[in-house]
Amino acid sequence: MQTIAGDLPGFEEAIRVLFAHDRAGLEMALLSWPVDVRNHALRLAFDDSSGHADG
Repeated sequence: MQTIAGDLPGFEEAIRVLFAHDRAGLEMALLSWPVDVRNHALRLAFDDSSGHADG
């Protein structure tokens, strides 16, 4: 995630909730990110290719 989103707003909060295994918190932290980056980060974090957070 750092490579693709390290400079995006909320990155540090996203890392905190990621390590807490808090998917809902991570989705909230990623709301301001571009959709493609957000979805890729969620797939990396949770191996989810369903596109759950696209919106």
